[in-house]
Amino acid sequence: MKHALIMAAILAIASCPGISKSRRWPITGDANGDCRVNVLDLLLIRNLLGQDPATGTNWRADINQSGTINVLDLIVTRNNLGSSCPP
Repeated sequence: MKHALIMAAILAIASCPGISKSRRWPITGDANGDCRVNVLDLLLIRNLLGQDPATGTNWRADINQSGTINVLDLIVTRNNLGSSCPP
């Protein structure tokens, strides 16, 4: 429950105009916002490779915030596999 409230607050802030998306999620590599870095994040990023991060919610897959969704985002996520939000 606590994690769900935290994520709801983060999503609300991240979707506000004028709010920087520089620190979108509590942990690096968590593209889907579930407080875990796992294969689901890798799959999400893989499915969005080459797409514009400015479109819809694609910004979540631009893990390194380079302005492109590419293999570097996959590498950063892979390097953080197994990470999770602090309890």
